[in-house]
Amino acid sequence: MRTYPYFPRWLHLPSISAILLLTFSTASAQDCSINAWSDSGGFPLALGEFTSPAGIKYEQDCGLTIDATDVPAYVETDAPNNEELFTTRFYFLPSELSIISGDVTIFRALDSNRDPEVELRLRSSGSVKYLVAFYRHEDALVEHPNPIPLQDVWNAVEISWSISSGPPGDGGFSLKLNDLTKYAVSDIGNAAPATINFMQLGITNDASSAGELMFDAFDLRRTAEVGLLKVNQLKNISTRADAQTGDGIVIGGFIITGDTDKCVVIRGRGQSVNIQPVSARLADPQIELKSGQTPLLVNDNWEDLEEAQLIVDLGLAPAASSDAALYTCLPPGPYTAFLYSVDGTSGIGIIEVNDADVGSPYLGNISTRALVGTGDSVAIAGFIIEGDQSKQILVRGRGQSVGVAPEDRLSDAYLTLFDQSGTPIVFNDNWADADNQADVVATGLAPADESDAAILITLPPGTFTAILSGVDGATGIGIVEVLDISGGTIAAQ
Repeated sequence: MRTYPYFPRWLHLPSISAILLLTFSTASAQDCSINAWSDSGGFPLALGEFTSPAGIKYEQDCGLTIDATDVPAYVETDAPNNEELFTTRFYFLPSELSIISGDVTIFRALDSNRDPEVELRLRSSGSVKYLVAFYRHEDALVEHPNPIPLQDVWNAVEISWSISSGPPGDGGFSLKLNDLTKYAVSDIGNAAPATINFMQLGITNDASSAGELMFDAFDLRRTAEVGLLKVNQLKNISTRADAQTGDGIVIGGFIITGDTDKCVVIRGRGQSVNIQPVSARLADPQIELKSGQTPLLVNDNWEDLEEAQLIVDLGLAPAASSDAALYTCLPPGPYTAFLYSVDGTSGIGIIEVNDADVGSPYLGNISTRALVGTGDSVAIAGFIIEGDQSKQILVRGRGQSVGVAPEDRLSDAYLTLFDQSGTPIVFNDNWADADNQADVVATGLAPADESDAAILITLPPGTFTAILSGVDGATGIGIVEVLDISGGTIAAQ
């Protein structure tokens, strides 16, 4: 059995609800135990508060772990009552599961005769696991012809199903993986009793498998709602700066928090930067990703990537073919991305770290080191707060505390924070002069030098921009950072 590290209580954000959030019934939530479900098969293990491998990640009181060597093992709810439509969403982590042969059935929606109307299965082919969907069409359970390859990260699945009370052919089935629509099938009507009365989550068949399969944040509703669980997080961080050579290249640092892998798209843009003249843009950007001093990946032109189509599907394809990009899934920890020109020239470029999956782990503590100039050469950091909750953010602009030669540092950093309309919200020169200086100190993240700038603020969801410049036109190497103080959560709507 896999063990999980102890996390001190102060590291945990407040949990919000139990794993089962059933709006079919009058209760909006049930407690965290097998008994919260109406029935169970085999010996599934429901984990308690702060002991779930997923509990810290999804802010649920508990998750569900299945020992795949002793299956079937699942939990079942009879909350549906002759439902003609439903939407359900849950998260699962396949990395600890080994599929020896055949399919592993992980979700079933059953009619009153306990015949499946919808099934989701996991299938292995070589080193890749696939999500395979089955749905009933004209009284036969049919397999969708396009299995979905999975990354070994927390995956969010959302299923919508409906069937008309009229003649066969009036229903529909759709599936999203990490908020990307994979299937949208119409005309799947069936004769009675094609309504949903039971649902099962776990491993429901006598599979040939080993290891563990983990679930979290199961949400089930009778209406075809979108986004059943709201992700509240800091995401899609970008910095525009003057990319030089030597110490003047743009260096982006980021941290993945949590205890499982997270997928990201890192982009290095030059010719697609919206700045004139064109000659001021970085001509041919290259990005290099490192963990510590260990090189991981490098890219010049993004279209050369094996994952280029996936980047297109995610809506993150750079506009210029000469721009660079990387798609990768990384374990928790700090990483550094370097942006520079292939041919050793300089120009204005943008380095970006984009969240490419849904939910935790989260991106945090984004920083970019660059040469801070004047005019178009100031450092401009953009970030998005996603969700429906405000977040406490600390923005730091550092100069004299940057680890380069003193004569190369930005002598007096100045920060200005703008909202998405371009309206200035707040500015700071010396962080120790801020009205909430004591609160900045209390975060434990106050800049080391009093001439550095910092803004601690609570912001609503939206797009924001922080500009790092020098007081009185000062220039030099500086660092602009966006730090998520409140952390990411996933909450039921």
